[in-house]
Amino acid sequence: MNTYLADPQFKTQLEQLNQALTELRFAEGLRRNSDAARAETNLHFAFDLGFVNGIYIELNRLREISLLPTESRDLTPSEKENSGTPKLTVEEKRVRDYWQMQLWVSQHWAQLNPPKNGRGGLLNIGTRPQATQPRQLPLPQTLATMQKLACVSLPHAQMAIPQSQHLELFQNLFETNGIPGILKAGLLVAQSQLAPIFTQENQTVTLTFVRNYLVESGVEPTGCLQFMAGIRANQVAYTQALQNLTQAGANPELLGNWLRLWVKILADSVAPSQQLIRHLQAGKLPECTNL
Repeated sequence: MNTYLADPQFKTQLEQLNQALTELRFAEGLRRNSDAARAETNLHFAFDLGFVNGIYIELNRLREISLLPTESRDLTPSEKENSGTPKLTVEEKRVRDYWQMQLWVSQHWAQLNPPKNGRGGLLNIGTRPQATQPRQLPLPQTLATMQKLACVSLPHAQMAIPQSQHLELFQNLFETNGIPGILKAGLLVAQSQLAPIFTQENQTVTLTFVRNYLVESGVEPTGCLQFMAGIRANQVAYTQALQNLTQAGANPELLGNWLRLWVKILADSVAPSQQLIRHLQAGKLPECTNL
């Protein structure tokens, strides 16, 4: 790791990213509207997860689905037929599951900018009661819950038990001290590709876990960094870099290339994140960023 950090160009890249993340943390639009920004980011993150998995629905349609009463999602087919609840396509159900996963990980995040004197933000989009304390779950349980949420609409037979040896490798990396948070996040993504934890929705779960890690570790506490947008912007390079690692193993040169790309992905995610925040500050619902 010290070899990468000693590279002047890579060190500069990291410093610039840290500066950009600091600017995002203190964005004007988050002062009174952080809950709405997180809620909207949840939708965009789920939308982008669907996109990279080959599933596309309109972002506005996902917003509509997110507003459906919770109980309507649990009705039997015959009950739904009589309730007047609109039927969801397979694609809509899958992306809804991704959104539910984002909702679950974000509901216990520390409040970013607590309102003063009862004043709230400009918009109220899927806001929730603030958590009184952080969620304390063992890593295996956290990953298993995420995977269960991501697979709600899949046949039960496709619900996977974590592969114990791969899970242990992932947990060992997660618990390793001395690795800068930004780089650890990238290493976790790579590790999950080298040794998949799940046979279903492995990438979806890992990327959501990494989002949660960035927030809870304080590396990116806003929860508004749309790094899935950065992945979409670098889709070909992202896929190729992970394939190279999978084929060649943890080759130091390939791993270095991946970490440089990961830092670029995060850096490319800052602008669309700021754009989302500005739209909400202006009282508008942002559309998906076309990168």
